Amino acid sequence: MKRILLIGIVLVAIWLIFHESNEDSLEPTGDETTTAEEQNQEEMTDDEEAQDQEETDEQEETQETEDQMQESDTETSEEESSTEDSTPMETSSEESSESEQTEETPSETPPTTMESGEVPAEEEPRQPLVYAIDSKVKVYLYEWGIDLSQQNILPGNVEFEVVNNGQFTHHFAIEGVNDFGKVRPGEARVFTTQLLSGSFDIYSPRNIDLENGMRETLYVE
Repeated sequence: MKRILLIGIVLVAIWLIFHESNEDSLEPTGDETTTAEEQNQEEMTDDEEAQDQEETDEQEETQETEDQMQESDTETSEEESSTEDSTPMETSSEESSESEQTEETPSETPPTTMESGEVPAEEEPRQPLVYAIDSKVKVYLYEWGIDLSQQNILPGNVEFEVVNNGQFTHHFAIEGVNDFGKVRPGEARVFTTQLLSGSFDIYSPRNIDLENGMRETLYVE
């Protein structure tokens, strides 16, 4: 009988120990409870920060929109003020230009009145200046010489008709008087000058022409 009681007591003790161990395993530990609470707090903190960030972004967008509207209003007011300021300036400049034009405009001379019976005098046309030619000389240029139609002429105004019969361009010059310029092959030019009594060398001042003795003497008596 005693053995049966001992066995029952042992079984009851075993059952109690097993039951207590199950309860301990089912109940969460202090560390696990703290970790879960911290995770919940972190999630709540993240949500609150996200909401705060959204609110901050919305406030910044609203502020930017208001700033842009203020800037556009400011620009519009500046343009209007500049337009109002420029309008009187333009008007004043136009008035000053008109006054200057009025001052610069010469006073019109009153038309001359003619008495009855008077005939207006006709203006005589201007005649071109014509020099009386005292002598005419034809000059022929070629390689390498100069021929004159006459070598003795009278003093006064002399007309030279210069013809280049050569294959190269030559010059016509009178020593001590003038270099009249070049005469191209096949070209004829007319030069007029005044010569006093004396002898004059007619030549081409090009170096190659001078080296080849392209020179002739004209006598004015």
